[in-house]
Amino acid sequence: LGKLLLASGPSFELPYEVTGKWYDSLQLAARLFPTVLPLLKDSSKITPILDVASDLLDSNLILVFVFKPWQETILKYADKRYRLTKADTLNYTVADYSVINILKKFNDNPSNAMLKKWLQVEGNGYHKQAIVLALLANKQAVSQQALNDLASSKNNRIGLYRNLKKYNKAALFPVKYRTQSYFAENLVQDAASDFSDDEANIRFIQARDMKYKGKKWRFFFYDVFISDEEEHWLAVAGPYNMDRNDISLSEARGEIYSEEHYDHSKSVIQMNAVVMKMEKPE
Repeated sequence: LGKLLLASGPSFELPYEVTGKWYDSLQLAARLFPTVLPLLKDSSKITPILDVASDLLDSNLILVFVFKPWQETILKYADKRYRLTKADTLNYTVADYSVINILKKFNDNPSNAMLKKWLQVEGNGYHKQAIVLALLANKQAVSQQALNDLASSKNNRIGLYRNLKKYNKAALFPVKYRTQSYFAENLVQDAASDFSDDEANIRFIQARDMKYKGKKWRFFFYDVFISDEEEHWLAVAGPYNMDRNDISLSEARGEIYSEEHYDHSKSVIQMNAVVMKMEKPE
């Protein structure tokens, strides 16, 4: 199979029938892989090969030194992706995660320099977070600006904090955003994304101290507006400890009150109802 793939023309893309079998049996792919690495020079084939390579590396079925002879090719591809995303910040692909992971595995000066270069590109916060974590894993310095950019996003804030904790780097998390209210905003944004595929805009209503499971806790309430449907829904994040310095990461969650649309005139009733629903889930 390796010889057949090498003999294929430069415009011949790898069919899913081939790559799908690699994913079905990574052990088999690991044995075949060294023979297909020359295909990294083919622009139509490099992306699926790097995707499988990343999975093989994560599964410890292949060692990174196998890719060393092709490191320059991979770096050139990474630089091409950098230039494309810098020119168009929406030009990110899922396959970029594989490139980030392989550069992380190389863990040498050229690869870490490329990761730092990618970090300069504005746009997809999830990619930026993957790059930050790759650099931290390689014991590389990460700019405070990059951390501030990620923490300022209500989509990435909690994920960044949890991942920094994994690397015992929680102290790097920007102090400004390590608050109950900022974390609550992230939880509600996540809940809104799960609730509807359409774009959701969230607006803070108020924080309320309420009884929950026999104790007093703090809850943060939001108006979630689903723009395509022009509908308003009530959302809540909590429960949070009464100590404002406790971000209650393990206790708090986001919830949408889906029984009826948000009605300001019934806000107190709806707030009590959604907290009761959280206390006694069906």
